[in-house]
Amino acid sequence: MKNLRVKKLLLGLAAMSVMYAMPTPKAYGQEIGGELTPEVKWYIEDETLHVSGKGVMPTTLFGQQSPWHTYRSQFNAVVIEEGITEVGKFVFNGYKNITSLTIAGSVESLAGNSFSGCSKLSTVEVKSAIPPNISVGTFISSKTKKAKLIVPDGCMAEYRDTPFWNKFGTVEESRRAATDADEVNSTLDEPCTVRLYREARFSAGAANMSVYLNGVEQGKQGNGETIEMKTDRLKNRIVIKWRKTYLCYFRFDAIPGGEIQINYSAATGNIQIME
Repeated sequence: MKNLRVKKLLLGLAAMSVMYAMPTPKAYGQEIGGELTPEVKWYIEDETLHVSGKGVMPTTLFGQQSPWHTYRSQFNAVVIEEGITEVGKFVFNGYKNITSLTIAGSVESLAGNSFSGCSKLSTVEVKSAIPPNISVGTFISSKTKKAKLIVPDGCMAEYRDTPFWNKFGTVEESRRAATDADEVNSTLDEPCTVRLYREARFSAGAANMSVYLNGVEQGKQGNGETIEMKTDRLKNRIVIKWRKTYLCYFRFDAIPGGEIQINYSAATGNIQIME
């Protein structure tokens, strides 16, 4: 009996040590919040979850592992604030409580499944003139055909012509200018050379893909081929299309007088700048 009591005591102490070792969100008055990384913070206020700081919101594997999951009933809106550059995979996966999403102009990419399964999402506002990178899976099962997309003044055509953003049922312009409008209109002193290589790893390798740079077709690209392009714009976007089907969308910054190598894997729809 004595050994049993000692065993229970040890188990209890072990459980307490684990509990205190786990990072827990902090409450600031009516606010609940914490850290995703040392540079990325979050807090809930007035039924809105704010994510602020600098850099990338890391992948959490599943929405249930996001630090705000326990408090999801306390917010129905999400605001990604200026300074965040990328939203990782699965961070809001399956959050049926979210009805409104605001994305700062600094956000360049929303990873696959970052907002998948947000079935009550009705309004998405993006503050960037150039649509952030998204894939077919970013808003999958989020009923975007019934949702409204709000974009900066004068940017409706850009979003309507961009793969996956054009899946929203309604697109409206706000009266506000894009937060990155000055950068979007910037031109380079010297043009940048861009080489897009299509990796030879695709079962339908004989199919030619149409490549568009800033809305202008650059030609057809076969399996294992490279297309060389030039741009005098700072902010750019590449769209890859097969017949009437959009396969990939990618935005990038050009280097004045420099060269950029971009690889596209048609098998996965992945496109990235090579170092």
